[in-house]
Amino acid sequence: MPTVKMISEEDATGKVKDIYEEIKGSLGIDFVPNMYKSMAPKLGLDDESIVELMAVVDLFSGFNKLLGGLQVEPDEKPWYGCG
Repeated sequence: MPTVKMISEEDATGKVKDIYEEIKGSLGIDFVPNMYKSMAPKLGLDDESIVELMAVVDLFSGFNKLLGGLQVEPDEKPWYGCG
């Protein structure tokens, strides 16, 4: 059972909704992964922390695109550290 109450995409408004849209755009997907929902501003993230989070999201999105372009085989044992 989750220990953090997440804001669903349907319930997101204002700043949270904007952040969700940015996450979807950065990752090139049509949903917000729960990992990112759990970090919504309701937990007390300030603007600087949100910008840092988005930089990390963008970095991993770039890694995923690079590895896809290089056709790197997936790990035998999947890990679920991002997205």
